[in-house]
Amino acid sequence: MKKAPVDVKILASPGAGLDVTTQRVWAAAQRVRCNIAVEQVQDPRQIALYGALATPALVVAGQLVHTGCVPAGGEIQRYLQH
Repeated sequence: MKKAPVDVKILASPGAGLDVTTQRVWAAAQRVRCNIAVEQVQDPRQIALYGALATPALVVAGQLVHTGCVPAGGEIQRYLQH
């Protein structure tokens, strides 16, 4: 039975931070062989609802796990494996 995809939301305004974070999320998912569903959230009001005070930020499986800078690939891998 195939596992459901892990829901990943990337919270950021448009620009390099959003682009780099998105690329790193996809690369990390490939490395750990994790099926993901990615959504980019760019609306400041929606970002605030997650409690992120700085962006880029990551929400994995409904939990805010990272804020304030582009996360390293190894960090993202750990988030996806938990």
